[in-house]
Amino acid sequence: MGAAVSKIQSTSSTYLLAAAIAPHNALTEQLLAADILILAHPLHNFSLPGPVKLWLDAVLQKGKAFDYRPEQVGLLQGKKALALYSSAGLYEGNQYAYRDTLPATYNAIFSYTEVGEYEIVGANRTVALGAAAEAQALRNAEARLTTIGRRWYVDRVK
Repeated sequence: MGAAVSKIQSTSSTYLLAAAIAPHNALTEQLLAADILILAHPLHNFSLPGPVKLWLDAVLQKGKAFDYRPEQVGLLQGKKALALYSSAGLYEGNQYAYRDTLPATYNAIFSYTEVGEYEIVGANRTVALGAAAEAQALRNAEARLTTIGRRWYVDRVK
């Protein structure tokens, strides 16, 4: 009787585990089917917003996005990734640059998974420096996105 109960519990646990990770697997399959990953969000408390971190944790699965064979290897070669983020503060080129952790985070993720080509574009709000500085920051981000778009799409279609 004990063996039968143990088998039922084991089967039940396996089913529950499979059901629990099924949404993660579906998100991972979407990522694997995509040519380009675009993440757009604000800098939140000097880091990724919780839902973005949760999504990354769900899709960056061993055996799908990276593996060990016996050394670590990324499995997202050939994909492109674009991380766009905004910030209410100005952290570039000043004593507060360490507070902008997103470039380091995305560099680690994209290099670890061996994404083929990636860009990280931040648009920092510079209201404290005036409307002209804020407009310039947005123009700079737009110019970078235009360059990326041309390189990834327009130039390759010709």
